[in-house]
Amino acid sequence: RADQTAGVSFREIKRVYISGKSYNGSFSDIPSSPGTYRYGLHVVDTAGKWNCERNSQTNFSPGIYGPKQVVVAGAPAPAPAPGPAPAPQVVSARIDGYSPADRNNPIRVQVGRSATLSVRSTNTGNTAWRFIAGVSVWDSAGRVVGDYSSILSAPLQPGQQTTVSFNHIVRNAGDYWVQFGVWKQTPFVGGNLLEKKPIPAQRLIIGR
Repeated sequence: RADQTAGVSFREIKRVYISGKSYNGSFSDIPSSPGTYRYGLHVVDTAGKWNCERNSQTNFSPGIYGPKQVVVAGAPAPAPAPGPAPAPQVVSARIDGYSPADRNNPIRVQVGRSATLSVRSTNTGNTAWRFIAGVSVWDSAGRVVGDYSSILSAPLQPGQQTTVSFNHIVRNAGDYWVQFGVWKQTPFVGGNLLEKKPIPAQRLIIGR
């Protein structure tokens, strides 16, 4: 066998002892690496006379039968291992704080003036998201006198915190209850609400 790719000339790879005037047989070979190989056959009798597959010692008679060229391909590369499945999208947020917050010390606002209502929230999911922050205000009769919301101007990154503020004008003297919320999206229904505080709404404003 000759390794044409590596530039190695013919060398013996197998020997078979035979007797008689004719012989039929075959042999197998497993090259150690890909490449182009040539296979030939030499015969030698007990007197040391030899010939080859080309019949070079008998003037190429009765014919030229080789050498045979074989191209050995490399084994196919193993398929890459599948990567981890992507994490499912999680959209969640929590309310970390709000103002005013002390029900035992509500803020006192002069009628006709505004109260600043602020909510601080954090993206607790794994997806940047434009959350909606909001606040509702009720009077002592349970009527909604203020209902505010604002969608974030830019997506809030996971772990990032932001504060949104609203101005509520106190139009009448009295007590007012306040509750803040964070929503995933509109409409403002239970399935889109991520968190609300305080629960229940608390008396946090006094108009005077």
